[in-house]
Amino acid sequence: MASGARRAFFAGLLDYAGLFPPAQLAPDVVRENYEHYRGGANAWFLGRLLSPAAKVTEFAGLSPIGVVGRAADDVATYYKNLREDAQVLSQHKEAVVSFEIKLPTRVFQPPRKNQIAALVSATPFILESAGVTGLQIYFECPVPDLAAWTALAEVLLAEQKAFGLKIRCGGAEVPTTELLAGVVKLCAATGLLFKATAGLHHALRHDGGHGFVNLFAAGLLARVHPLNMTELAEILEQRTPLGFDDDALIWRNYRVSEEQIRAGRAQFGSFGSCSFEEPWADAQPISEPEA
Repeated sequence: MASGARRAFFAGLLDYAGLFPPAQLAPDVVRENYEHYRGGANAWFLGRLLSPAAKVTEFAGLSPIGVVGRAADDVATYYKNLREDAQVLSQHKEAVVSFEIKLPTRVFQPPRKNQIAALVSATPFILESAGVTGLQIYFECPVPDLAAWTALAEVLLAEQKAFGLKIRCGGAEVPTTELLAGVVKLCAATGLLFKATAGLHHALRHDGGHGFVNLFAAGLLARVHPLNMTELAEILEQRTPLGFDDDALIWRNYRVSEEQIRAGRAQFGSFGSCSFEEPWADAQPISEPEA
């Protein structure tokens, strides 16, 4: 049984996204799975249930729910989709705790900060106008360019609200280690919330992509220690388990205490996965102390 630093690191780390590719399970199957996981011995590893707004009605009685907004290539469609989603969420606001959405590609080619700022400020306004308040809101940059992510981060910070960045770690395109390290460093340095999605079925870096333990360890270490980009890239690329003792996460001469892990996980929150069993099978050997 995990305890101490390990428990603090892995608790609530996975948001279940069984509705989404590649699983794309039926809503009744997703509901059954989520209830099963919530009632099981490994429920402490489980966080939110993720759903598109249009499917939230399928999960009445379940919480917490994180809603994934519909992406749009153009600004007009972004606003249209958001208003429609907000009306649906207004009927389920007690269960919904977060909202995540990809911003339109056109405002990032090149990054136009005034247009990005207009979209960012309008998003909570439209939700709140429908009576949906108090959500954590995560914005995804649609282009794999650190300058674009930096522009988005600057806009979010100027809003002075509890906004976050969401990065996609797999799917059609796997981000480079350099981009992932840059986004982690941005959040660690600024206090922006962080979450991830896609491509994180494995705990550690592997030939097919990134590992979720590497990713969140990098964020927690960067919050506490002045790590440079090279060190962050090394953490993200490491294929052997990072160290834990009962009291800390350990990488080389750096330690993050259990208390610091708990504080850091409030910022570096979770990752979405369409599978629960596969990530847990990978996490379990690391989350449990050696006999």
